Amino acid sequence: MSFSRNHIFRTVYRALLVIVTGMTTGFLFYGALIFVPTKTPFQFTLSSVTAGLFYGFSKSSSYRNALAVALIWYVVSTLIDVHNWWLFVISLIYIAGISTSVYVYMILVKRPPFNGILQRVASNSLLTGIFNAVVILVLSAIQSTFSYVRLSAVTGVMLDNFQLGTLIGLGIGIGIEIAEYTLRLRLFRQFTEGANAG
Repeated sequence: MSFSRNHIFRTVYRALLVIVTGMTTGFLFYGALIFVPTKTPFQFTLSSVTAGLFYGFSKSSSYRNALAVALIWYVVSTLIDVHNWWLFVISLIYIAGISTSVYVYMILVKRPPFNGILQRVASNSLLTGIFNAVVILVLSAIQSTFSYVRLSAVTGVMLDNFQLGTLIGLGIGIGIEIAEYTLRLRLFRQFTEGANAG
């Protein structure tokens, strides 16, 4: 499949905007902790890059290509910071969860209840929160096969991860809206068409 420069530009532009807004949201609340892989706020970085890549390629290409890019990102992210097999599993489940969240979001926003910007951003925030909580449930189920896990502890972590996920989803949703809005602007379309012709 051949891609024009305009097509490549739109894919990269969408991905970068989602990554930047997601990470900026995290930075506003947690500062430089979003860059420390061993800290919880690092989820902003991992989620923003995952969502940006998956969204950019899904929107400009196909879900199959987006899955391939998510798989490549998974390999790269595990090479960056995997100390043991458990972190390898966490990254896999987390990247799959965020990619699924973006996929479900892209299907939902085509429906009438999600016509407004606020509804779309709120739905992305809620979906990311739900998938973040589900990730904890899945990880706890896997971990319980190897050791005893208290249900009350899992519930507390799920709630914390849901709250963190809604904040991550808010940043991602804002990035998606900014990307799509600016790509529809006449001046922006003229710029990208001119770049493609050159």
